[in-house]
Amino acid sequence: MSLTLLDWRRRVAALYAAVRAETDAAAGHELWRAGRDGLLAHHPQSPLPRPPPLQSARPSYPAASLRTHRFRQKEGRRKRGLA
Repeated sequence: MSLTLLDWRRRVAALYAAVRAETDAAAGHELWRAGRDGLLAHHPQSPLPRPPPLQSARPSYPAASLRTHRFRQKEGRRKRGLA
């Protein structure tokens, strides 16, 4: 196993640990999105195609699209015991 793959795994594990430690759901989601987008755009073990030589980021990667979550609604359901 290569050192860059081990680094990828370590960073992903650290990202998920930081997200789980976040008490605010919206902030945790934003932390996860930013961390994931950074790894996909810049890490050598990214599953996305490699960038051209002398470029650090993949130029065609704008960020993965995700739907916006309704954190307030979900939190309200938990308080009432419905979810």
